[in-house]
Amino acid sequence: MENVPWDSKGEALGISFPSHGNSPLYDFERSGAGEGWHAVCTRLRWEKRIDYALRQHHIDTYLPLIQESHRWSDRSKIIEVPLFPGYIFVRMAGAIEQRLCILQTNGVLGFAGRPREGTAVCEAEIENLRQLLAFGERVSPHPFLQAGQRARICSGALQGVEGIIQSARSGRKLVISIQLIQRSVAVTCEGYEVVPLE
Repeated sequence: MENVPWDSKGEALGISFPSHGNSPLYDFERSGAGEGWHAVCTRLRWEKRIDYALRQHHIDTYLPLIQESHRWSDRSKIIEVPLFPGYIFVRMAGAIEQRLCILQTNGVLGFAGRPREGTAVCEAEIENLRQLLAFGERVSPHPFLQAGQRARICSGALQGVEGIIQSARSGRKLVISIQLIQRSVAVTCEGYEVVPLE
């Protein structure tokens, strides 16, 4: 999926809002939509409220968050912000009703990937990301990267995490990408044993 452009009000351009059309089932029965993690496109700054709303409907969600320091004229505060603005991940069980519930949630723009039913995100990519954030590693957004020497961390809290190794002035970094939405994050891997993959 190409990067979704946004207008000055935070609305997505070039992506249609869900429409019921002639069939309330959106042809899901004929689409063969599978299970697994899917990326849902959202309005900017609506990610947290959509995450909450979907959880109220017992839908398994994952909203990666990172901490940022925001400074105002009289104070500063550490707040949690979405790692990938405009996206939230949901685990689909293949039920038509579940997909309709997601699409009808206020602020949801649609699924990333195939129109209407979306495209599943690689399970390993989600698990790599969850492991990075679960152990409090300092991750940062990185320009999307899909080519390069792949490597795996073989020691410590991040053992098993795979990505593309890069060298920088600040040291080696491992870049983890979510291919479907073309977003990447990087983590410093100094102090970890890292082995290249063939």
